[in-house]
Amino acid sequence: MVAQGDIDALHAGEERAMQAPGPSEDARAAAARGLVRGGRNGRSEEPLIPGRATTGYPLELRRKVLAAVDRGVPRKEIVRTFGIAMPTLERYVRLRKPTGEIGPPRPPGRRPSIATTDQHCALWRQLAENDGAGLKCHCELWEIEQGERISVPTMWRAVRRLGWKKKRGRWEPPAEIARRQAPDEKA
Repeated sequence: MVAQGDIDALHAGEERAMQAPGPSEDARAAAARGLVRGGRNGRSEEPLIPGRATTGYPLELRRKVLAAVDRGVPRKEIVRTFGIAMPTLERYVRLRKPTGEIGPPRPPGRRPSIATTDQHCALWRQLAENDGAGLKCHCELWEIEQGERISVPTMWRAVRRLGWKKKRGRWEPPAEIARRQAPDEKA
């Protein structure tokens, strides 16, 4: 069954909600139109902005829900006790299976780039050792050596950031490019 501490915390929250003054007429109307997200389960009351992703339940609540699943509490009771939807509970259980831990999902957007100094040094060495390889080959080498898969455009941005250019079918570091363009001053 659900732990007594969880039930006590839930009842304490209900008592506070009963003592607190209710939302204003405007707030209720906005909530009815779906323009405000309620303050249930630790979520903040803030206006919903179209196109912006909402944040999930707090990590502590996710852990309590999964702990209840581990204790063998029926899922319907967990859903009622914690005030979450059944698909949310099923998603938490499914996401926990591969890693054993549940955390906030990775935000969408551009993948991590080659940003640290160590990564820049590793890419410099890779370009120097494989100066005839194409970008796709460098991406494959990066995945083998660094264990991180990156796309061809990401590799291109990183190579350009280092100042390397491909001339006559091979990669050249910035110093060689500058030497070739500058006249010899040995005379």
